[in-house]
Amino acid sequence: MMNMNRSKSGQGMTEYIIIIAIVAVAALLVTAMFGKQIKNTLGKITGAMGGQDTESIGNVTIQESALQRDTMGTFDDVALEDITEE
Repeated sequence: MMNMNRSKSGQGMTEYIIIIAIVAVAALLVTAMFGKQIKNTLGKITGAMGGQDTESIGNVTIQESALQRDTMGTFDDVALEDITEE
């Protein structure tokens, strides 16, 4: 009876290892195929978050107003702009 439980436990562990290996190979393939694109996009995003003047990230265009920080100190200015535009 004890050998039967060990056999089932070993089978479960083997299946788990096979699944992990398949996921690892798939991750390597995706990285090999799209590595440069991912690196470029993440670099642009990181630059934009760091405050660099980035005009576009991939297909998304960033407007200059989107890079400005809105706080409660600038709330009145933004609210007045919205009112005067209408």
